[in-house]
Amino acid sequence: AIERKMGKIRKRKSKRQMTVQNTRHAQKGKKLNKKPIPNLLDLRARWNKRETLKRNMQALGIAYDANKAVPIAQINPKTTAEEEEEPEMMTIEDAKRLAASSQQSEEKWIDGLSFDSNDLDQPGSIHFSEDFAKFLKKMIEKYGTDYERMQRDKKNLYQLTSKQLERKCRVFASTKLHSP
Repeated sequence: AIERKMGKIRKRKSKRQMTVQNTRHAQKGKKLNKKPIPNLLDLRARWNKRETLKRNMQALGIAYDANKAVPIAQINPKTTAEEEEEPEMMTIEDAKRLAASSQQSEEKWIDGLSFDSNDLDQPGSIHFSEDFAKFLKKMIEKYGTDYERMQRDKKNLYQLTSKQLERKCRVFASTKLHSP
């Protein structure tokens, strides 16, 4: 006696016919989601493609593993206060020498780094599309602070409520895009 489940054959046939479609629209979306890479020419010049990530970072003086770079003091609950030894104290001169030597090696290539601050997204920066900025500018010119009338305007294609318009106008007024 062969047991068959309903719909299993049809499901298999449909799966055979399915293809993954990479449409232009999907590809464009992937490109838009990529974050801009800062133009660090000196860093790229010093990066050895044949070396591993860890070795490259060590050569550049960058910590590969933050947990190993900054060790955390382990506290053993079994030891008592009497048994604990005081850690060796470094003299101020030794600390200054150590800091100066590490700082000099880093400064050599860090000073040569050149990148444009516009390449990096600044946290908290506000972005409006050109169309939306034009829309808000026209609404503010036409109605001022009457957000109820803005809401009912036929050009409010976004169907924003009066509160949403109020918030967006307030934010827009505080940006560089709005020039009275």
